[in-house]
Amino acid sequence: MKCLLCSFNETNKYLIPDPSITHLNFEHVNLIKNYVYECKNCNHFFRYKTNLEGKIFKSKSYIDHKEQHCYFYQNKTIPQHELQFKFLKSKIKKNKINVLDFGCFDGKLLDLFLKNKLAEKAIGFDIADRKLVNNKIIFYKDIKRIEYNFDLIIFSHSLIYEKKIFEVLKNLISMANENCLFFIQIPKYFEREVLFSLIDQYHFFNEKSLRFLFKSLDIILSKHKINPINNDQVYLGRLNKKSKYKKLTKNSPNKIKLKKLNDKIMKLESFFKIKDIENKELFIFGSTIVASYFYYYIDKKKFTGFIDENKIKVGSKLLNKPIFHPKVLGDGKICFVFDVSSTLKKRLQKLYGNFFIFI
Repeated sequence: MKCLLCSFNETNKYLIPDPSITHLNFEHVNLIKNYVYECKNCNHFFRYKTNLEGKIFKSKSYIDHKEQHCYFYQNKTIPQHELQFKFLKSKIKKNKINVLDFGCFDGKLLDLFLKNKLAEKAIGFDIADRKLVNNKIIFYKDIKRIEYNFDLIIFSHSLIYEKKIFEVLKNLISMANENCLFFIQIPKYFEREVLFSLIDQYHFFNEKSLRFLFKSLDIILSKHKINPINNDQVYLGRLNKKSKYKKLTKNSPNKIKLKKLNDKIMKLESFFKIKDIENKELFIFGSTIVASYFYYYIDKKKFTGFIDENKIKVGSKLLNKPIFHPKVLGDGKICFVFDVSSTLKKRLQKLYGNFFIFI
């Protein structure tokens, strides 16, 4: 299988344990096999075919989808686009810039640039015909039709869907002004192997493969952190004026730790054999992909719903199951928690009691 980054022909193949999941509502998809490939040359991980081929992002369900990504931080629910804007505002050295959000969704991030008078032109690109929150945002569905040059180009969880990633990036870089800033935010795949179950994306970047991708296009990346966005990699990029085009070269490999993922599945399933759990109501903490993934393995007859501190999500549903606030937990109820920090673990127990099983 030829690598989607460096075109090298030798790869390792990984079979990802069921279920396969879409980004839209984290729904389960029935597939025969879900394979991810690792390039033996550049260590990039990719899926050669998504089986959905972008159709989901053109569907009515996606176009009508209004949920926004939020973080619970310092007893507040903060939308991701507000955290991103605050970070980018601190890095921009001038007002009245031209900004492009590649994969703009509903335009909430671009809206902040306009409302704070930082943007001269706010350009949004997406493959879906979606109603944007601000009619001053100039919207495109075709990259080749964009007629502006940019001081800031944003890639927030968007490059991973582009199979012909070099072609896309070369087009966008040709629109970059001399001092253009590139913002890249992508998941930390190798800290949460469950993310490889996402079936509607092509690329699973580690830090090395992402750096080599941009370096080959004469863009040098620097790594950053945005609190409390701890599950994502965040980078800023600048055009490297001195270097010439460089091909990707071999680097130290990352590996998908499928044993770690399988161990969690086995540990979860082992709890259902314990008599103390027989008469308990079961919950899963969270309402994103991790919760959706492990729901596949839980005893459905005893499962009541998902638990989330995000007040925006409480009262809604995931996989047609209700989402509750942790305050509903009590005697006769158990909530399984996956892949959380020790800080969150202590806070959950302190606020809501010892009704959690951490896996």
